[in-house]
Formats: sequence, structure tokens, C-alpha cells
Amino acid sequence: MYPECMSEPSKTPQTDPISASPGGVEILRSGFQEFISGASPVSMDGEFAWPIPPSSLGLLYRASSEHCRAINIKAEGAFGGGLTGDKAELINALCEGGAAEMFTSLGLDLETYGNAFLQVIRSRTDGRIVRLRRLPAITMSRFRRGFLQRTTKPNGDIKRTTFTEKEIVHLREPCPM
Repeated sequence: MYPECMSEPSKTPQTDPISASPGGVEILRSGFQEFISGASPVSMDGEFAWPIPPSSLGLLYRASSEHCRAINIKAEGAFGGGLTGDKAELINALCEGGAAEMFTSLGLDLETYGNAFLQVIRSRTDGRIVRLRRLPAITMSRFRRGFLQRTTKPNGDIKRTTFTEKEIVHLREPCPM
């Protein structure tokens, strides 16, 4: 997906000896700073880099079963029951796989990556919404003219798809910055 983000963190901890004497203390650094610092600067076409590479966030999700389970419980609790109300069936019909499944997946993206992306597909004739589709957060990024999705084709090539700001609903956690 993001070649600049695919570098692996150091697998061997680094050692800083404090004392050279027998029985001295050593400080082990886990390499976490190197792990999260792979974000690239803004590219020439105006793409904004993630502060922490999405692949690293995905690895953090997989690294801890407690963290993974907490994210899943939170997403299921928030969205797993589906929608209720007068318009619930209309929205359910617009969603690929149903509203509960799609919103749960959006919740997983939001909790794992801090971002979730919903594509709003409109009719060309009258502009009404005809489909809602989740775009996996790990494949998405913002740029000055909208959004960019990178997906890998079966032959290994990268497919780039651009979306306007009107086509995407970008869900994200509030940030004090």
C-alpha cells in the first residue's frame, strides 16, 4: 500500500549499558519510536501523510489480543445492533452487506486507525444517494483536492483512485490540535 510505511521496526532491542561493572544495569529500548516514526512528508501532489503510518497502527491492533478485543467490543457495541427508526430500512438497503455490518466495519476502522471513510454514491441523473460503501481506512489518504485510495492489484501494481470531498464522508476522532 504505502511503500514508505512498510519498513519493519527493529526486531532486536537496543542496549544502553549504564554500568560496565558485573551486575550492572542495562536499559532496553523497544524501538517504539522507530516503529511509529515512518510517516512521510507531504508529497508533490499535495497528499497529506498520516502522522503514524496505517500499517503500523494495524500492527499495533494485531500485537495485543486485549487491544484487538477491546476495539471489536466497542465497534460491535456501538453499531452491531443495526439501525432503528422510520428510515432504517432505506439506509439498510443503501449499504453493502447491510447497515450493521458496514457501520461495525467503520467503527473498527475508526478505533484502529482514528479515521474511517464512507463513500456516498449518487445517481448521475438526479443526485440522490443510491449506495453507501465503506472504504478501508488503511487504503485511504487525504490530499488537497479530496481523497486518494491505493489498492494493490493481483499482479502487485498499485491502483490509485481519487475522490472529491463531496464523495467521501471522513469520520475521525476529535483532536485538540
